[in-house]
Amino acid sequence: MELQPKQTRNDRPALKRYVLVVDECTDGKRIDQALVGRIDELSRSQVLKRLVSVKLAGKPVKPSALVRSGDTLEIELSIPPLSDSLIAQEMDLDIIYQDQDVLVVNKPCGLVVHPAAGNRQGTLANGLLFQLNKEQQDDFDDETRPGIVHRLDKDTSGVMITAKKQKSLEFLSQQFADRTSRKYYLALGQGRTFFQTNQIIDVQGFLARDKQHRQKFCYDEKIGKAAHTVFVVLAQYKNKTLFLVKPRTGRTHQIRVHASKLGVPLCGDVLYGNKDNAKRLMLHAWQLVVKLPSDKQEHVFTAPVPQEFIDFAQSAGLSQLKAPEVDI
Repeated sequence: MELQPKQTRNDRPALKRYVLVVDECTDGKRIDQALVGRIDELSRSQVLKRLVSVKLAGKPVKPSALVRSGDTLEIELSIPPLSDSLIAQEMDLDIIYQDQDVLVVNKPCGLVVHPAAGNRQGTLANGLLFQLNKEQQDDFDDETRPGIVHRLDKDTSGVMITAKKQKSLEFLSQQFADRTSRKYYLALGQGRTFFQTNQIIDVQGFLARDKQHRQKFCYDEKIGKAAHTVFVVLAQYKNKTLFLVKPRTGRTHQIRVHASKLGVPLCGDVLYGNKDNAKRLMLHAWQLVVKLPSDKQEHVFTAPVPQEFIDFAQSAGLSQLKAPEVDI
């Protein structure tokens, strides 16, 4: 399914149109709630602010209408006015792959993806803008996030795909909205589980912001945004567990909260209860499977495991980082 932005004068789109299929994670929810996190990582208030029209099974409905798994939604969102211009900054990006449409990078731990209030420089978006300016690529609707398709937390390393053209951005963004792209992470947790090697662990529930600590999110069985993560135990030794992780939804801090829920908070994750001596968060976006605009075929991109991740795992007695023997 493709994004179909409407064109206005000066050839710049005023609206973005999405066609989405409701999945089991949002079954029974209001439309405005079901859209949270599915489109451009928008919050519910942002969805309501930018929502121009919504159709359910081809008929106009209100944002409060309830949806069921399998329902088709047609959404039109307004494009926000451009804010302060982003500054292009030269960066030594670790490029995994690039063509005329996309740039795939290995984001290091500690690098912020896109600017926020009080943080206008030194982000991946600044570096991407410099790269795009060199290649004289198309302008983007949102110049504060040029080519940004998805994000990783500041303290998470790994593979990210970005777009060089607005049409490429739309093509890739639709896959993330539809959840047809697949992401795999390596995560090292503090503690052992009673699960066996290669056993699949399915964690489902809801994430809500912690009322006492606004930077944190809490697991809840009824309230919040639906969140679904699949873990597979790769290895365990003494008091450490190595997981392969496949998030089926893309909530903020989702893997970190669900790992803590399993009783094995990620090494280096002070926010969610781990006070070990890891120098970084032991979470790495290892692989991304996504279709490219050039050939519409699936491609697998892999970000090499950082040396500090390998060293810490080996110091815990986990000598091999190998793929699981099960399909998730």
